[in-house]
Amino acid sequence: MRPGQIRVFDGLRVTTEHVNHFQASLHSAIQDIREILGLGAVHAGFGVVPTANDSVTVQPGLAFDHQRNRIVCDQPQQLAISFAPDQTVAYVCAKYDQIEGGETEGRQTLIWDSCAVLLRPAMPEPADNVVALAMLTRREDGTFAVSDLTSPVTLPPAPARDDADPPKPSEWSVRQEVLNFALPSVPASVSSLLAAAAGRRQPSATGDLSAQLAAAELPAGFAWTSVTTYAALSATVNAPTRERAPSSAEVPSDRVSAVDSPAPSRVPMTVRGSSIGEATLVGGAVSQFAMNTNGEASGELSDNVMFNLPLDVDGTAAALPVNDDAGELIARMRLFVRVEPSGGTAFKVAVHLGWSGAWSADTAQRLDEHKPTLTWTGRLAWKAVGRPTA
Repeated sequence: MRPGQIRVFDGLRVTTEHVNHFQASLHSAIQDIREILGLGAVHAGFGVVPTANDSVTVQPGLAFDHQRNRIVCDQPQQLAISFAPDQTVAYVCAKYDQIEGGETEGRQTLIWDSCAVLLRPAMPEPADNVVALAMLTRREDGTFAVSDLTSPVTLPPAPARDDADPPKPSEWSVRQEVLNFALPSVPASVSSLLAAAAGRRQPSATGDLSAQLAAAELPAGFAWTSVTTYAALSATVNAPTRERAPSSAEVPSDRVSAVDSPAPSRVPMTVRGSSIGEATLVGGAVSQFAMNTNGEASGELSDNVMFNLPLDVDGTAAALPVNDDAGELIARMRLFVRVEPSGGTAFKVAVHLGWSGAWSADTAQRLDEHKPTLTWTGRLAWKAVGRPTA
């Protein structure tokens, strides 16, 4: 388990533990990037130049060692060269070093990344945790030659092809697209959406009710085997507040009537989320999952969907003056994205409004009374891998 983030709220007393957690989170992420770029290798500079018969100059540079430390040199460094009587080869290497300073209350509080250059008689192994920069070969006259070990390996050019033998097309194909969902000009009625879905009797694969809000077909002419999605969506539900109705003592009897009863005020509930989803398509069947970040919750896995956003994340309704009954209904709703069959061998990426649990006439009536409305917007990118069928 690695540190992720700090959950901050107004009035939080930031302690040393919070700062250390934030620093560890940042440092861990940077180390992951270093590993992706390549460990035990030079990424910039660190050229080795002979300056005399018995020394070399190591130029400024940047490298990452096998323990994911940053080896950085800002100024040229001189290194004395000496060979043992029977030695013909030596290696100039860079090693991670730390410089401490900023003494406060007897403790060094500031740490800088640096490096030390050294001479080794043999090529270093990964366990040595140093980066080789150059190989020095001693000549008979006592001087030495420098062979650079920091340059990337250059592959020989591919042999020329005969014009009569054109290259064959790749067996695999990749397609991708970014979808932008514009905010609807008129908020949608949640009651109408779910009632229409209930009338069509089209429950989702989880057995719950769902109403499709948008869909994008994957390109035809391919047998798709894998789909990846990146989604960032937000939704706003407009719901009635739990305002207290005036008592008979507060309103004169001659003024009480259904016509004079004020309509309840309404409050918007906005939730946001993002996700990375993966789907595998085999024989017309889809297996999929998502890693969601919703509100303050991060790293939540959802099965059978590519995105999952509850419309009442972390008790949003309870934190706002939302009518309790309306809040209970909204807590059973979510936005989700799925990869679904679209007839034959075709597939689509679809956005749905989902309802969890049983659907009844009483449920429909309660939604009609509260009249919650939904607006949503966001972006969704998909990338599919497959083989052409033609």
